[in-house]
Parts: sequence; C-alpha cells; structure tokens
Amino acid sequence: MGTRVYAQVTDACDAGCAHCGFSCETKGRGLLAVAKLEVFLDDLASQGLRVSHLALTGGEPMLFPDRVFALAERVHARGIRMRLITNASWAKSSKEADRLVDRLRQAGVSGLWIGTGHFHDARIPAQRTTWAVDAALGVGMACHLNHVYLHPLSPGMRGKGLCWVDGRIEADMRTGEAQEGWAAQADDLLSHGWARLWDRGRASALIDELGPELSVELRRDLTQANRGDPLPPMRGLAWDGRPFEGELF
Repeated sequence: MGTRVYAQVTDACDAGCAHCGFSCETKGRGLLAVAKLEVFLDDLASQGLRVSHLALTGGEPMLFPDRVFALAERVHARGIRMRLITNASWAKSSKEADRLVDRLRQAGVSGLWIGTGHFHDARIPAQRTTWAVDAALGVGMACHLNHVYLHPLSPGMRGKGLCWVDGRIEADMRTGEAQEGWAAQADDLLSHGWARLWDRGRASALIDELGPELSVELRRDLTQANRGDPLPPMRGLAWDGRPFEGELF
C-alpha cells in the first residue's frame, strides 16, 4: 500500500474555525520549503519507505498557490499520487475555480479534499465550495467533502453519517443538515465523509465551553475512540522560517 504523507504547507488560514485542531490563524509563521519536503521524502526512501500518497494541507494551502504548484510538481515527478486539503475559499467565481483547478491538475494534484461543516460554512460561502467541486469534477479530478463534527457518539462511529442525531450540539446538527443537502445534489463522483474532532488546538476550548458535565463526557468518548482508532504516528516538517508580516486578509 505504501506510506501516506501529510505536508502542512502553512498554518495561515482565512476560515478561523472554532474547532481548528491546528489553531490556525490569519497570521502564519512560515511556509514549507520545496527543498525541505524533498529532503524529507529522500529520507523516507533511504529507510525503505515507499510514499504512495501525499496530501498538501494547512492552514489553507491555496493562500500561497505558487508554493502549492511548486511543491506539487516536484512530488508528482516522483510518481506520488497527490491530493489537496482545502476550504475552497480560493474559488471566488466559477471561472477562477476552473483556472486554479486546471493549474492544480497540471501540477499533478489528482484530488481535492474540501473541508465543510458548520464552522467552515460560517466563513466560507457555500457557493465557493460548489464552484470548486464543479471545477474538479469537470476535469475528472476526484473530489471529497469532509464534514467535521465534534461529538464522536461512540468509539468507531466515524464515517457512519450519524452526527445529526446528537441534538445536544448545534454545530453538529447544522453540519448534518448541510451534508444531507450536498448528498441530495451529488452524483456518484462526489464522495462524503465525517471527521471526528480530536481534543487539540481550539477544539479543546470549544469542548470546555459546553460545560463541565458534557466536557467530561466528550473527553471520555474521545479518549475511548482514540484507543480503538488511534491517529497514525506523524513526523513533522519544519517550515522555512520566513515570517509573515502583518495580516493576510
């Protein structure tokens, strides 16, 4: 099957989601250098690890499209399949979405993984997600909508599409409603999934806001879920250290 790699291009993001596991903000601390990613991949190869898939993520990678294209082109040259994890904020019109998706395809990106849900939708207009999806499907690119929710319900329930039954958390209900709307208009080319939040970043503060009794329950469920479905071990990549100056947006 091969090794799967996630490369965080930047921690800068224009969504500001309340549940962000990386605590991404409009101010970022740097960008991933192309050379640094190549050294990392060379190191994996020297250990006998074959990288089969690589995901470019953030923050929002497409705040820096030229860096995304450069990273993608070098990774694609190695024969590695690639997807872009994004919030689709860059799809500011149908024409712009078509242009950028075509450029991503030329650079070697074969799929889009678009984050959505209540918190994303509060900052990113739904129309931009639609334009990004249409552009991707129009050039034969795989496309997946990732609906993010807070409560795991019970260990092992990720991916079962039952998020909306938990009426205690309004954000989950909104996310479930949005997912149903997307499913009603989607064809077989557009896949859907659920992402359970882990107790990291701003997700932890969000859990605290639910009150002591529910917070304890949520953390217990998350701990149990992590035992049965643990996150894979991850090795970090350092950015090139270039600081951003001022606000990006």
